[in-house]
Amino acid sequence: EQYAALYKYWSFIEKTLVQSRLAEKYQTLVAKALLSNPVEAQATFDGRTSQYDLLFTAVPYSFVPDSAVSVKESELKELYNKKKEQFKQYQETRDIKYVDVQVTASAEDKAAIQKEVDEATEQLAGVTEDYTAFIRSTGSEVPYVDLLSNKTALPSDVAARLDSASIGSVYGPYYNGSDNTINSFKVLAKGAAADSVQFRQIQVIAEDAAKTKALSDSIYTALKGGADFVELAKKYGQTGESNWLTAAQYEGAQLDGDNLKFISTVVNAGVNELVKLPMAQVDVILQVTNKKAVKDKYKVAVIKREVEFSKETYNRAYNDFSQFVAANPTLEKMTANAEEAGYKLLDRSDVSAAEHGIGGVRGTKEALRWVFSAKPGDVSGLYECGESDHLMAVALVNVTPEGYRPLKDVQEILKAEIVKEKKAEKIMADMKAANASTLDQYKAMPGAVSDSLKMVTFAAPAYVPSLRSSESLVGAYASVAEADKLSEPIKGNAGVFVLQMYGKEKTNETFDVKEEENVLTNMHARFASRMMNDLYLKGKVKDTRYLFF
Repeated sequence: EQYAALYKYWSFIEKTLVQSRLAEKYQTLVAKALLSNPVEAQATFDGRTSQYDLLFTAVPYSFVPDSAVSVKESELKELYNKKKEQFKQYQETRDIKYVDVQVTASAEDKAAIQKEVDEATEQLAGVTEDYTAFIRSTGSEVPYVDLLSNKTALPSDVAARLDSASIGSVYGPYYNGSDNTINSFKVLAKGAAADSVQFRQIQVIAEDAAKTKALSDSIYTALKGGADFVELAKKYGQTGESNWLTAAQYEGAQLDGDNLKFISTVVNAGVNELVKLPMAQVDVILQVTNKKAVKDKYKVAVIKREVEFSKETYNRAYNDFSQFVAANPTLEKMTANAEEAGYKLLDRSDVSAAEHGIGGVRGTKEALRWVFSAKPGDVSGLYECGESDHLMAVALVNVTPEGYRPLKDVQEILKAEIVKEKKAEKIMADMKAANASTLDQYKAMPGAVSDSLKMVTFAAPAYVPSLRSSESLVGAYASVAEADKLSEPIKGNAGVFVLQMYGKEKTNETFDVKEEENVLTNMHARFASRMMNDLYLKGKVKDTRYLFF
């Protein structure tokens, strides 16, 4: 079965390699067709290196109240038809409402865990040996390892309190909000230990335990008598080369048995000391050859218990929510009664088949499958999800089929654009009526704001602090403006503005047509990745990943 699984995996890898190589070649083919030329290179260079200093005055759209303009239905329809292609979607999406209940510990649950930690803390004060078994018996999330460790290997809340605890004393209990735990700990020892240890070893194994011991004794005696470690290792099919063991490789891990025995021996042995270490399957003869980065380390027994909900608390939450779902089987009822029942009804628009869950909660694939099989107005049953700590019910609100999104779904976007356009027309009419011809006259208009903009280029939108907006037209108009000549009013992103260019200079950059063309060609090549989306659309792919993830 293992070989069959490996063969299937390798077959998948082979197929994927072929497909990815074909896609790579095709994308390279398209990318190499996107070239540059000297004209584009010169224009791009000039747009980047020509800089302008401007005086800027604007009347923000925000100065005109929304009540001063109105939007007709016919105007919405006209703009919708004009921009219809922007609202085309290539796969069906669904709008849902859902209730997500996260089950948390009750006050009774917390009190029960607090009592258990209190009792364990009292016992910890009297424990003098076998801390591994004792800490395991408390249900602590942090296993005890009989090794000196860096502070960083301990939970951050414990490390922060180490300086407040003396050797042999118990600190706590205390509640730690960052991980929702009740804690106590006992500092057993503090000492200096190397963070990195270099060692070499010879593993010895024979037909049985007796022969293994005899052979390891013989090798150990030879090494003690001055035999060469590497040569002797090679005699038994090993290299005998030195390796580094760092604290990061074992600190924080759950070590026991031979693993703990081996690491403890390596860490505690002196430099050049030979040690014969009998283990379950083999005997190991090792020698520490170097130690580095000696630091203060601690041996700490930690009781850390998460404040978890009890089975009774979960059952109570399940029963309450189950009754709510049963009593509200329609979208209308769920919407009307959720808040009164103590539940928050959440909205999620445009759920697509490419998604793997709902609301960022793990284990909601069954709920997602239901969403794509339900009809608008339906309410699902109760789903148990998350890390067995969430309950969820979903209602389907609307289905937006593949094609053009209806006007009602995008009318707020269109309305905002029409409102901005009408405000711009009103501001420009006011400017015309004011018969302003100088920058000072424009500054005197109601609501006007002013700025001085420096080093504006054609290549990038200029950020205007007084409008709190990026205005791409500023650089465009500045690039063709005459010095000290006031521009006509210009419709911008956040207001109507006028400009007066008073300074122009070029950077010291030298024009290199080939280098500029290469940069542009590489930039154009990035657009080649878009062709994958075109292939996706032309292939009329139907995304059903929600059925499998």
